[in-house]
Amino acid sequence: MLKPLVFLIVGLSILNHNARVKYHRIAEARMNLEDKSSILVKNGWFSGLDARIRSSVVDNLVTKTVSGGGALFQQGDPASGLYVLLAGEGRITGSSADGIRALIGILRPGDWTGFLAVLDGGPYAFSAEMVTDGVVACLPISAANQIFGADVDSFRKLVAPELTIARRNYHFYLETHGRPALRRVAERLMSLGRWTYAASTGPLAPLDNVNQDDLAAATRLSRQRINAALRELKRRGLIKTGYGNVCVLDPIRLGHIAEGIEI
Repeated sequence: MLKPLVFLIVGLSILNHNARVKYHRIAEARMNLEDKSSILVKNGWFSGLDARIRSSVVDNLVTKTVSGGGALFQQGDPASGLYVLLAGEGRITGSSADGIRALIGILRPGDWTGFLAVLDGGPYAFSAEMVTDGVVACLPISAANQIFGADVDSFRKLVAPELTIARRNYHFYLETHGRPALRRVAERLMSLGRWTYAASTGPLAPLDNVNQDDLAAATRLSRQRINAALRELKRRGLIKTGYGNVCVLDPIRLGHIAEGIEI
């Protein structure tokens, strides 16, 4: 009796796998040029590029599906190109030498990553992985160099997102590290709600698939201090929380706490 049951289970698993592969291939095939462009222009960096550059980027994109848990690239991998998320949700994480893993940012449709490795040709400084099944496109490093290396103005466009990160890092070292826990949590909720390379303006996306351990790793605070900060922000009516979800209800006041205007 066991053998037929085992064969049935194995057969169903294979069918399920084949169905998922077929679904991914269909979803990828259906994402035509118009679909890609409508997603890409949501990103301020891409929409700010010259029309000629935007067209060249889209023409050179290599699209693929990635299952939840799969990696776009891992920390330390050789540079292969710029990556943009077209569907699903991903996250950017980094690990220290002693194995401490930190949540750096969240990838949503239209978000790009991998700028530093493309600029200097070195390995990726962090990992980019999918949280859900999704569709990803890669601008190969050779195409990126050809498109953005054509003239100084084009190269500045490629450098711009990484300069935003550099300014944010200076701010962190000088200001954020010594701030009270409530301010640090408010600031990270604000930054995680936007594209990692974006300026600190614009609407905030809900933080899906983010738990207290993730926030603790993102702020270098203990879970107890994260819990206390989230309870206080919730008490003030600034956020609402669910299982693996944080939604900012009042980004203006949350921003005031992050800036120290409201205590």
